[in-house]
Amino acid sequence: MFKKHKTKNKGMILIDALIGFSLMALSVGLAVIVIFGAQSVLLDRGNEITARSMARDGLNGALAILKNNWGGVADGTYGLSFFSGTWQFSGSQDTSEIFTRQIIITTKEGDEKEVKSAVSWIPASTRPLSVELFAVVSNWENVNSLGGDTG
Repeated sequence: MFKKHKTKNKGMILIDALIGFSLMALSVGLAVIVIFGAQSVLLDRGNEITARSMARDGLNGALAILKNNWGGVADGTYGLSFFSGTWQFSGSQDTSEIFTRQIIITTKEGDEKEVKSAVSWIPASTRPLSVELFAVVSNWENVNSLGGDTG
């Protein structure tokens, strides 16, 4: 009546199931890596925005100090604080949460100084990151007249 057909595909269902399970596990693993990797990138980007803002504030604060006291600022590395409505140099660096800021002042030529505001931080991935902004300024009160149009 019924005849059994011999198939040459013994164990084929098991192999198909193993391949399917492996592909599913690989897909889930890759999805997890992509999701957590994107989260890390977003966190790093947020920290960079905060650090850039802190560096900009540091540069503006240092420029305000130089504007008010050009001769009283020596070359060196400083920290910054904002006290009683004015910026002041304090120590060799200042920190806020995970961020460390340093203001580096160097004399270029005579009445020119370079001001660099560097903010660094170490995120959870333990690779140090940093943002640097700089400006070259001159003591405009001591600028010699080079001639030109007077009128």
